[in-house]
This record gives sequence, structure tokens and C-alpha cells, in this order.
Amino acid sequence: MSDELKPWSVTASRITYEDRWIRVRSDDCVTADGTVIAPFHVLDYPDWINVVPVMPDGRVLLTREYRHGRREIIHGLVAGGVECGDSGNGDAAMAAARRELREETGYEASTFVKLLTSYPNAASHSNAVTSWLALGLSRAGEPRFDPRREGRAAVCGSCRHPRRPAVGRGHHAVDACRGSVCGGKLASQAVIRGLK
Repeated sequence: MSDELKPWSVTASRITYEDRWIRVRSDDCVTADGTVIAPFHVLDYPDWINVVPVMPDGRVLLTREYRHGRREIIHGLVAGGVECGDSGNGDAAMAAARRELREETGYEASTFVKLLTSYPNAASHSNAVTSWLALGLSRAGEPRFDPRREGRAAVCGSCRHPRRPAVGRGHHAVDACRGSVCGGKLASQAVIRGLK
């Protein structure tokens, strides 16, 4: 048995569901060792972005929304999909980050720093997610949430103690924020000052 990884062969592929939000592709696959996997469902989503908007005092601006997939009201990062109109503005992921920040919080940022591009679930999703740090925030107006979403912008004021996070259901972004990005203030103000 070889230790070398090899891509699967696709012997057939068909779209089994499609609308404006998602496309389900069902592939018939054969692994390198000859195992047949059919069907293997792949979720084709547009690329996504998320934004960590940092207020001038170091607090993180979050959204608070009802998210039907979880059937909960949760705190989260500014996030959304890259849309067709974003591609005409140079870097489509950055354009989407700017648009989503303005829509979901009413804020604009003078500086966007790309943190990383990763894959939300590379096993079964075809898209990438790009994470951005947004600095130099200024209020530009009221949030304009999509009518299919109900939400509010909220400053992350509960992230006061990074070493003693209170863990709560449905607050995934707050917990991630506490663990790596903030504790009411960013963990490394020197890094942020260097980016300005």
C-alpha cells in the first residue's frame, strides 16, 4: 500500500438540486484503491467571507441574529457570500467584506487586512472562506440586513476576560473571539498598531 495520496476519479456527475443559494452535485467516484463511492454529494456554495471589525477602543463589533439553521439567536462575526456584483470591484472577497460590514453593522473601515483563506468543510463543500480584519471603523449609517434575516449589530462588550471565558450556547463567534482575538480588547494591541 502506497502512502501517496491521490485524487478520486469521477465516473459520473450530475446536479441533483439547484437554486440561487446552493447547488448539490452528486458524483460517482472511485478511490485510488478502487473503492466505488456513489453517490458522493458535494455542496457547491459561492465563496464566503467573514470580518472581525475592531472598534477604535479595541472591542470587536458583532452581529446578533436569528439563524434558522441553528433555530437560535446568536452572536456572530460579520459574514456573507461573495456575490456576482463583487467581482467587478477588484478583489471580490474584499469587496464582499466591505459590503457585508456596511450592510450588517452600518460601519465602514478604512483598512482591511486579509487574515487567511480556508475551506469551511473541504470534505463536502466546494467553496472557500476568506477572513478579514477591519480597522479604522466609522459609522456610515444604519445597518441594512437582508429581509430574510433579522439582526442587530452589537459591540462585543462581554469579552472582558480572555482567560476566563463564559461559554454559552449559540455564541460561537464570541467564544472564538474570546479565545483568540479579543478579551474586550485585542490580545495584541502592538500587532494592530503596526497594521494601522
